[in-house]
Amino acid sequence: MAAGLECSELLTVGDELLRGDVVNGNAAWLGARLFECGVPVQRWSRSPTKPARSSAPYEAAARCRLLVITGGLGPTVDDLTVAALAQAIGEPLIRRPELVSAIEQRFAAMGLRYSSNNDKQAELPPSATALANSCGSAPGVALPVGACQVFCLPGVPAEMRAMFDAQVAPWVLAQLERGAVARRTIKLFGLGEEKPTGC
Repeated sequence: MAAGLECSELLTVGDELLRGDVVNGNAAWLGARLFECGVPVQRWSRSPTKPARSSAPYEAAARCRLLVITGGLGPTVDDLTVAALAQAIGEPLIRRPELVSAIEQRFAAMGLRYSSNNDKQAELPPSATALANSCGSAPGVALPVGACQVFCLPGVPAEMRAMFDAQVAPWVLAQLERGAVARRTIKLFGLGEEKPTGC
């Protein structure tokens, strides 16, 4: 196993998660998938939509060797996940023309009108690698933050799952000396959790 990659962390971004408006199925799905890949989740944190107001991304990256973040990659002014990480590593955001072109093509394929605010999704720090989004417009992001490898995935479940399976899971498995983990669940019934008496 790669040194230090025996566990991982999740950070889910969104005010709706903190308010309880949405049940976070992304964290449950990612926890199960990462366990299958052999890297159990040791902590799951939630952050406001404006993570620049929170030290959560930086603190999580300082604790672990693998951090998966979901949410905050969209075109609106409060989608600041990538900006917060760029600030944490001291790099500027640079617009990448090839990503703008890919997003424009995605909009055209869906029959939607492209607006310039979507250019924001094509702004990444120089050390980041863009992850293709087969189901939506916002690219994912992979970048190192110190000794931690960070993957930023969309918050939309279908986009997040497709991107994880196609691009994150293969990276994780390649870092490990052994294969995925096998798990057996044994379910018992007929007795309550309290100490049985008179049996």
